[in-house]
Amino acid sequence: MELTSTVIMGTYNGSAFIYDQLASILEQTSPVTKVIIRDDGSTDGTSKMIEQFIDNHALHQTWDFQINDDQKGWRKNFMDMLTKIETDLVFFSDQDDIWYSDKVSTFLKAFSHEQQAELIVSDYDFQPKDQTLLTMYTLQEKQAGYEGLFQLIPNVYNLATYRPGCSMALKESMIPSVIETFNKIAIGPNGLAQSHDEASWLTAILRGSLYHLAKPLFSRRSHADSTWQSEKKAHQHYFETATHQENFKNFVASVSSELGSGHGRIKSLQSNLKKEIELYFQGLN
Repeated sequence: MELTSTVIMGTYNGSAFIYDQLASILEQTSPVTKVIIRDDGSTDGTSKMIEQFIDNHALHQTWDFQINDDQKGWRKNFMDMLTKIETDLVFFSDQDDIWYSDKVSTFLKAFSHEQQAELIVSDYDFQPKDQTLLTMYTLQEKQAGYEGLFQLIPNVYNLATYRPGCSMALKESMIPSVIETFNKIAIGPNGLAQSHDEASWLTAILRGSLYHLAKPLFSRRSHADSTWQSEKKAHQHYFETATHQENFKNFVASVSSELGSGHGRIKSLQSNLKKEIELYFQGLN
């Protein structure tokens, strides 16, 4: 039996690009079971465009669109949607990318072949191709049994989030652990407030269940006025010298504290990770 799946998308003033993203999700060769979209108070017509798209394609039975009563911010918006999942898998979606038609089918095949995988991330292309705002980092990983699929190595380097939420799909059974990570580890690798994708990545690394599909499955749009780029501009010093930066050190210290607390759902399957964290801090002294 094929796995069921839900896409969750938070929207805010995305009218310039939202139609292309909605269409690319609808046109998947393996249709998703459900789509949940929560608009966070757009003022540019985004909500009207989504409503018209759902009306024009008669999607009311499977697409759930609502406008938030109060503005939540993108972090809480995604975490609230995550509690609504009733399918085997959930995909995170930005409002301005374009999914390739085989994105969902490729993820479904990978999850079906690799039972240990709880979170899988993919590669992506950039739009425009010569953009300089976004990057795609090298991962420390090893070959898995399924062609094109790699398992990330649980180490200090991989505690940082090297693929964004828009590249992720995770199992519904993992969601309680993600929520606990989000609540108990308040900051991400850059020292900013914890987010849905960073909490998902971290949980999977600690559980040894994070995998990588080495294939671009969508086009990630780069534009200077996106919510993430605006946040980066406001906190530029948070994104300097990665693993030796003070905010990353504080993040690793938070992770180390949780690993030592015996906390119920975040359980490291790799005993050497605690030792690696100790060595990391020794190397900074």
